[in-house]
Amino acid sequence: VNLRRDGLPALSEFAPGAEIIVLGKAVQSRGLLKHWTGVDGGQIEDATFGTRALKVECNSGHSHIQYGISAPGTCRVDGCGAGVVCIPLLLPRFGFSTSVHIPPTQRIEEERVGDTEFASVTSIVAKRPPLVLEHAGGVHGLRISSYEGGELVALNKGERSNAGTAAGFAVCLRCGYAQAERLPAVTGFDHLPVGFDNHQPLRKFEQAGRSCFAAHRQATQNNPPLLRNQQLAARMTTDVLVMDLPAAVQLQDEATAIAVALLRGATRFLKIDPRSMEALAPRWVDQGWRITLFDMHPGGAGDVRELLHTGGGTEDRVRGWLEYTLREILIIDERHDATCNLACGRCILARNRHVFQQPSRILARDALRLLLGQ
Repeated sequence: VNLRRDGLPALSEFAPGAEIIVLGKAVQSRGLLKHWTGVDGGQIEDATFGTRALKVECNSGHSHIQYGISAPGTCRVDGCGAGVVCIPLLLPRFGFSTSVHIPPTQRIEEERVGDTEFASVTSIVAKRPPLVLEHAGGVHGLRISSYEGGELVALNKGERSNAGTAAGFAVCLRCGYAQAERLPAVTGFDHLPVGFDNHQPLRKFEQAGRSCFAAHRQATQNNPPLLRNQQLAARMTTDVLVMDLPAAVQLQDEATAIAVALLRGATRFLKIDPRSMEALAPRWVDQGWRITLFDMHPGGAGDVRELLHTGGGTEDRVRGWLEYTLREILIIDERHDATCNLACGRCILARNRHVFQQPSRILARDALRLLLGQ
């Protein structure tokens, strides 16, 4: 049975270790396909699985996706030059695979591995230059950049530990078997996930009945056929709105609360499905906080760009959105304003707890009042 999903749903539903119901039975995803036919020809190069990339983050807050595995020594964004941290990514090309050694079960519940979230980046690659508004909506210092066809990358970081961190996946380059890691920054055969060392090849013709590493462990000790701590990724092209907040917003909690409020306000203001738009976690960039909103429709539906374009004029449209968010999302009425101290289902209770910590309605309300001069 071949199940087909686009890149983003596949990353969420088919990640190695996940279980999905097919024809009344639960089947388990156990790894990555090396070729669309399932045949690998004996190759063990990592490129047979897909595209390798790095998420590059610098000490000044810049973040971008770099394709290839040649890590830069310093940040290359606008001559920044700050030190960087590189996180390995793998974008599966041919999809995911079950194992012939693990038959379907009678379970009736699906199980997913890891949360899918979009990489919070500060550099957007798009088809054309963005439309840029300075002092947008009459708010001094608010800069908005609208991108048509911007590229975002979704990530599955693997299972989260009790501490809330995830360490990616270990991937066998011989058969494609993959499993969520337990520890970060491991190499070679050290601290493999439980059971990984003795896994059987995913398909029958790959040394059936034997451990995938059994005949090769000693010979490959110095060059293990493994990828470690890989975050699985998928690309999506969509419309993106980047907002650089004024210097008056200094706290991360303020920026987070504003991001959640503006996202909720945008979908209500446009009268669209709340699931049609999402936001990245705010990032501190060049001495200010940056918020990114984007359409969840692959290719872009124009929703975020609609926040700027209307017959009434761009400035009026932006200010109308901000004032609507303050009035209808954060204040609502006198009773709500007096009794809701943090957040509730009526205002900005966060849906994506793995992306946003619980926001503060009062911080967002006071910050928007200040920016709008109210």
